[in-house]
Amino acid sequence: AAGSSSLGEWPATVRHLADDWRQQRASEAASDDVPIRPQRVIAELQQHAGRDRIFVSDASLASGWLGAYFEQTVPGRKLLFPRGLAGLGWGLPAAIGAAVAAPDHRVVALVGDGALAYAVGELSVVAQRQLPITVVVLNNSSYGWIRWYRRIGFGRGWEQDDFGPTDFAAVASGYGLTAARVDTPADLAPALESALSAQGPSLVDVVSSVWDTPVAAHREALEAGTRGAYGT
Repeated sequence: AAGSSSLGEWPATVRHLADDWRQQRASEAASDDVPIRPQRVIAELQQHAGRDRIFVSDASLASGWLGAYFEQTVPGRKLLFPRGLAGLGWGLPAAIGAAVAAPDHRVVALVGDGALAYAVGELSVVAQRQLPITVVVLNNSSYGWIRWYRRIGFGRGWEQDDFGPTDFAAVASGYGLTAARVDTPADLAPALESALSAQGPSLVDVVSSVWDTPVAAHREALEAGTRGAYGT
């Protein structure tokens, strides 16, 4: 008690900031916008977290979404990130490793479409070994972080998608996974529930927004840009 009194109003300030953050997060997660906002995807995953789930994130914005918007509510190391270890394409191979190490757990891999393209052939391993992995793809036809950087740093080169649309559900089906493609928020929850309850591996391809970011500095810079810094 003596120690807490010396902190003054700081504990109350922290609680206030945390409450504000959770309200903002809840508002974003409830969005019915199309393309689907990643915040909505993380909120739906939170509902299906369970004690037996292991979450693996790929690099770039996927790590930000899972790290900032997902709350771990059970003890133990349940979330794996490539921070300081590797770049794009890390997520699916890491999920394979986690599934082999913990075969009684369902592993959920959150990846961007650019990241999955680096290691898409590993879906054959997942299918061949029937690993308990569910891949959730944030598919916005872009290298999201780089596209944000081009817009904020240069004010150009961000107007068009980085690649043509790819139906990763069709790709996954070709490898033998249970797969679904989702482009409306109302279809997201049932698709995830079906994928996470599948007997073998599964994939949910979510057509998602590119102009959402978990990085506060990105948002602030974009707001400054819309006031004329980059003519947007």
